[in-house]
Amino acid sequence: MKMNEMEALLKDLAPVIREFVATSIDKAGDGIRSEIKLRNEQYNARLTALEAGQKSLADAYEGGWRKSRTYERGVLVTHKSSLWLADCDSSSEPGTCGDFKLISKGGQPPRAA
Repeated sequence: MKMNEMEALLKDLAPVIREFVATSIDKAGDGIRSEIKLRNEQYNARLTALEAGQKSLADAYEGGWRKSRTYERGVLVTHKSSLWLADCDSSSEPGTCGDFKLISKGGQPPRAA
């Protein structure tokens, strides 16, 4: 095959190759866009569920500790003038085991985390 014949052949093939590459990229792009859309929808659903269950600090405070109660993880109670955070579901007295974390000792400012 002569050089000018090869050039003519390549010139004729160029649009076919260009279209093939463009179509392949579009198909790959469609797949990527679909995957991104699906993941975005999944993340939005998870975020909505998390936000729906979110409590404010005011909602977490349950007043003074009482023996007769079981406190859920994440609630705040006062006991002996101190503020305690339940680290797990517990009916134990704050300060007697590791079920509650001391947030602020009676008469003292809150400590840094």
